[in-house]
Amino acid sequence: MGIGDTRHFPKALRVLFATHVAFIVVLIIYVVSQIWCWRHATPVVFPDSIYYEHLSDELSRGNWGEFYNRTPGYPVFLWLVQAVAGKAHLHAAVMAVQFCMGVLTLPLMYAVYLRLAVKPIVAAMAVLFSCLDLQTLMFRQHILTETLTFFLITAAFWIFLVPKTKPYWTAIVLGVVLFCLVMVRPSFQLLGWTFLIIGALCNFRFRTDWRELRWYLSVAIVTQTLLFGWSYKIYRDTGAFTLSTATGSVLISHTSEFIDQAPTPQFSPYKEALQRSLATGIHPAHAIFPAMDELEERTHQKVYEISPEYLKLAKWLILRNFPAYLKQVADGCLVMTADSPAAYYADSGLQKSIDASPFWHRVDHIMHEQLWLRATRMWGLYAFAILTLLTVFISRLDKITLLGVGLIVGTALYNVLIHCAINTGDLARYRIPLQPWIFSLIPPGFVWILSYIRTLRIRSRF
Repeated sequence: MGIGDTRHFPKALRVLFATHVAFIVVLIIYVVSQIWCWRHATPVVFPDSIYYEHLSDELSRGNWGEFYNRTPGYPVFLWLVQAVAGKAHLHAAVMAVQFCMGVLTLPLMYAVYLRLAVKPIVAAMAVLFSCLDLQTLMFRQHILTETLTFFLITAAFWIFLVPKTKPYWTAIVLGVVLFCLVMVRPSFQLLGWTFLIIGALCNFRFRTDWRELRWYLSVAIVTQTLLFGWSYKIYRDTGAFTLSTATGSVLISHTSEFIDQAPTPQFSPYKEALQRSLATGIHPAHAIFPAMDELEERTHQKVYEISPEYLKLAKWLILRNFPAYLKQVADGCLVMTADSPAAYYADSGLQKSIDASPFWHRVDHIMHEQLWLRATRMWGLYAFAILTLLTVFISRLDKITLLGVGLIVGTALYNVLIHCAINTGDLARYRIPLQPWIFSLIPPGFVWILSYIRTLRIRSRF
């Protein structure tokens, strides 16, 4: 029986197969490719990975005391995998789980686009385009947060968009998912309110549904309540009411050009330690860590005591050099959408296997040279996403389509702006969790834009 012959299937299966055959084909091909990638990949461990493992080991001993400087999301994930696979097989097991997560995101993404009133073939093409993002694939072999973040964002989109009825227990589930997302990547701490604002704007664009608005507000409240509880835990341990004492201190990386303006004697020790760190030639985004280590050793202060001082210093300097800070943020947006994070996986087993294959090496070369290293082309994808959002907004297709596109584009732009606002290093890596969604918008975006143009042409005849 060929793939197109469904006569021997029950009727319900025949209908299901005929409707979603394009996605089934994409899924089968993708699963096969993921198995090949998994077999040729080797776990990639970075200094951050080692620290995550250390925190995971502390969790195994029942010690939560070291989490003032790092949120526990990814260490808990490692701890859960280790509980099943064992310490000796942790890296290989984490990599396998992350490849499985990559496969699970496909049906979730497909369901989201079906909900956005697109045909199954267009939804399948959207999923296919998301699979063309080779960089996201590469990061599945890393013991880093990117894959888990992408999975949680996709799950949050699914919960927010796909169910047609929204009982309040789903708001609690979504709030918990968003809380877990923030615990993995603290920069998403405003995402609950972002979902609320986008939902409210879409409601006001169409007929206002106050029950829906209450549901959106419930999501934000649940998320914020859980974040408040974690911040209170940090406050009890350190006296600082924050998600992580390190979250804000990286803001100091924006001030390396005018650190000389730091007031004395209030900030003299912090200024001098940072200047000595910068003098070694280290990137401004990483200079804060040797500076804090030096101060910890020399003054016997704890990191959670030093980090808030650097945050205060960063705010003081930025307020007095605000135009220069805005220029750095703008430059960061360009870097984040233009630079390639290939250095993270250049020597990995999967990259070496791809380089050994003439076909895949050519595909990989085209992707990097023609897209990632051309700022205008990567910005073109973001510009196209914004154009798609404007088209859906103006054409008034329906509320759920506007809500879905607004959520995808709004979250992607939030991800770019928040990272560029607080940091100046490793920016290319930070775009990975939303990158597949930007790719996936291309097929439905073209359909919506062409449909709107056709509508305008028809109207112009009358």
